[in-house]
Amino acid sequence: MKQVDSKWISFILYALVATSLVLTWRIMSVPSGATNIQTIAPTQTSTSISNVKSMEEIFSPHRLTFHTQSNTFVASDERIIKHADSFLKNNQMGEIVFDSTYAKETYDEFILKRNRIELRFPAAVPIEMISRYFNSVPEGMGKNSINRILISTAVEEPIYLLDDESRNVYTAERFEGSIEPLMRLYSANKDFYVNANAYSFKDTIKFLPQSDVTLNRVDYLVEKTTKQLF
Repeated sequence: MKQVDSKWISFILYALVATSLVLTWRIMSVPSGATNIQTIAPTQTSTSISNVKSMEEIFSPHRLTFHTQSNTFVASDERIIKHADSFLKNNQMGEIVFDSTYAKETYDEFILKRNRIELRFPAAVPIEMISRYFNSVPEGMGKNSINRILISTAVEEPIYLLDDESRNVYTAERFEGSIEPLMRLYSANKDFYVNANAYSFKDTIKFLPQSDVTLNRVDYLVEKTTKQLF
């Protein structure tokens, strides 16, 4: 009797194992019916950035300097700088031509000349980034950088574009309009200007105020990557 029961138990176990294998194969090999999958879009987090600067604001002068016959006056007021920027944008310069690469002494003497209006950038700016100041930028010239724009009060002189690092000097054909609006930026706003002295640094001449001044804008600095990265 025990032997018969044992055979039945073994038969049942084998049947269960076989059934389990069949069901497993069925699940793995036969696709189920239509499955409704709902895609949930990721939550988008909006970032609010205030006081975003435009490209024209970033690549714009940060200082306006008037070199009179006897003194130098410097202004960094944002309103005055915007007026100067707008003037150059509305009175575009003509053809840009490479003039020369100067020796340091000659370059410094060139900067120290009187009766000029100087727009100074916080760092070297590619000409193509200030193309709004020109009727056109010749091919191959846009990558060249400048730090200063010098406008002489003598109408027969061209406008000079200077790069302090290379001491390259470019000339631009003078605009047809009068510089009187630029002159008024000094004569009508003298309270915003401070007297400045010229100081010689390793690379160039800088005009620094004789007294403390408050800067009311942000200067954007561009980091130059090294040639070798580790």
